[in-house]
Amino acid sequence: MANTCETCRFWSDRIAHAGDTEMEAMCLNEDSPFYSTFVTENSWCPKWDYNAWGAIDELEPPDPEEEDQEQTR
Repeated sequence: MANTCETCRFWSDRIAHAGDTEMEAMCLNEDSPFYSTFVTENSWCPKWDYNAWGAIDELEPPDPEEEDQEQTR
């Protein structure tokens, strides 16, 4: 696995746009030299951190117990 923005937990899941040649997303790592700028998925920086649980701004998946309760109402 490459240590690129695409696999970094600070590459935003919610703040993104189509760049000139590929998708760009906002860097949300305050310690990164790219913080608060749009970077491509193939970019790399020294503050990379693996997104094992998704990006830090990823929407929370629905709670199955809450969904069951709503269906029985």
